Amino acid sequence: MAWRFKASKYKNAAPIVPKPESCVRDITVGSYQTYGNNITASAAFMAFNVDHNGSSLAVLPIDDCGRKSKTMPLLHAHSDTVTDMSFSPFHDGLLATGEHGDVIQAVGWKSDGSLLATSCKDKQLRVLDPRADCFTHIVNSHQSIKDSRVVWLGSSNRILTTGFDANRLRQIFIRDLRNFEETEKALVLDSSTG
Repeated sequence: MAWRFKASKYKNAAPIVPKPESCVRDITVGSYQTYGNNITASAAFMAFNVDHNGSSLAVLPIDDCGRKSKTMPLLHAHSDTVTDMSFSPFHDGLLATGEHGDVIQAVGWKSDGSLLATSCKDKQLRVLDPRADCFTHIVNSHQSIKDSRVVWLGSSNRILTTGFDANRLRQIFIRDLRNFEETEKALVLDSSTG
């Protein structure tokens, strides 16, 4: 009988566990429920929420290691919970953090660094020009308060969002900045909770 399967090159693979001194240890991460990302990184830095209400961020060099219990540099970003954050794709030291009146669920930089898109618990999708400090586009998006996400589609003027409608059906929308009020493509999936 011929052998049906090729030999796996991962069959005898074992993980290499780093030494404790080469890891970031003893950090106090807040114990709060939040949407969005609680950690992000650029080529030079990593940032994450640290206190119990989530309003302060620790910013460390990407290659930092060792014990960090009380010695981390903190960025006191907001008076309320920072629910999402993202580094600029073109400036490793430029960090955008959540600034709306309601809970931000996702932040996404356009690949050329010129615009930010945010999805929010108030069911609106916003596009922000960070240099002008103003919103360029605002539209009603997914109609559930459940978590939604936003990403730019490459360097184009298109934004992809995922979320839920009022009946808990999962949705995917693609919007073009040139006609932002209308969805260019819409896909309704199922109501699975998984």
